[in-house]
Amino acid sequence: MITFSIFDAVFFILLATFSLRGFFKGFLKEIFSFIIWVSSLALAWGLRQFPIELLNINSSMLLAETFFFILFFIIFFILLVLIFKVISFAFNPKTFISNVIGFFLGLIKFYIFTIILFLSADEYIIDKYWWNSSIVSPYIYNSSILIGNIIGEIPMEDLDNFAIEPSKLVD
Repeated sequence: MITFSIFDAVFFILLATFSLRGFFKGFLKEIFSFIIWVSSLALAWGLRQFPIELLNINSSMLLAETFFFILFFIIFFILLVLIFKVISFAFNPKTFISNVIGFFLGLIKFYIFTIILFLSADEYIIDKYWWNSSIVSPYIYNSSILIGNIIGEIPMEDLDNFAIEPSKLVD
């Protein structure tokens, strides 16, 4: 049965937060924020294995990659925020059109953020009641499939004994 669950409430609160934040920040600042998020994610993803190879870490590869991804994301995020703060002082995005466009960009940024969260935790949440009874979960699921088809297969390197339980597969 599909109902309005706690997941839906959190989803809509975060959606409103990201969207209103984009509205009040305006288009230019929201563009800078979007660039910061995407750049930080891309740089962190690209460099996550560098310290593992440099330091010759042999312990849990997944844990080490996750740690360095988060560490690099935070470092690049803070660095890029400082850089774009300096750049944003050159602009004054206080017009209504800029704020409306910023609202929609904030909405898109939240949507991408939600899909990334789903893709990283889909195996855990796919069987949960709060997910299955959610109003927005089918839309997130379908969007993640669409994004997955656009991105394509991510190569699974250096995974020993990788297996997926048949019960976790979706038809």
